[in-house]
Amino acid sequence: MRGMRDGGRDSRSGAVPARCYTRSMLRASVAIYDALLGAVLLFAPWSRLWQENWFFWNAGSLQSFLMSAPVRGAVSGFGAAFLIRAAGHLAGIEVLDEEDASSAL
Repeated sequence: MRGMRDGGRDSRSGAVPARCYTRSMLRASVAIYDALLGAVLLFAPWSRLWQENWFFWNAGSLQSFLMSAPVRGAVSGFGAAFLIRAAGHLAGIEVLDEEDASSAL
């Protein structure tokens, strides 16, 4: 652990450990996934794809519920939440979970 104090680089060789590379690639992959999912969920409820969906037309009474503006808005809200989460990943903002929050006290 001696070499990890200076920004994650090994003080002897100057190389970045594979663990840091894997963590950054995972963070980038999650950010891209969240951004794509957020964009689809944000815009899909208001597109022709949502209106002309075969599953909705065969849903019977569920069709009017799925085509209502509040349901479309809720799905778009989830999309906006995923876009905000993707921006947080790209900015490096960490959200504390319960275990981290209890240890910080």
